Amino acid sequence: MVRLDRRRTHYPGPITNNHILPRWGTTGLNAISNLQVRSWAKKLRGQGYATSTVATIVKILTMMLADAADEELLPANPIRPHRRGRRQHQRRHEQLWATPDQVVAIALQAIALAGLWAGILISTAAWTGAR
Repeated sequence: MVRLDRRRTHYPGPITNNHILPRWGTTGLNAISNLQVRSWAKKLRGQGYATSTVATIVKILTMMLADAADEELLPANPIRPHRRGRRQHQRRHEQLWATPDQVVAIALQAIALAGLWAGILISTAAWTGAR
């Protein structure tokens, strides 16, 4: 069973009361597993919660379990970062830069469509590095 120490006031109440305690309130600390938490998070996302909201909820549960591990109520925090093997970096998309001839062509099109101010704005942005 998850019990909150009254001295631990840094857990946000609404998230704890509305999400964590209804699911984990009757579960023993040593019965909580990483797999259970990950499947619960997936279920929350499936219920329409935003990814950032679910991440916050899991983060707070992780903090609670880390505090329990620090107080030696658990041998270790069962929720650990999902890092196995080498980290996979997302490929960065190569930034495309316009050549001077392309900038002039774009500026001329902007002048034709919107007016002189648009061409000046595009030229200024391109040559001053304001990208």
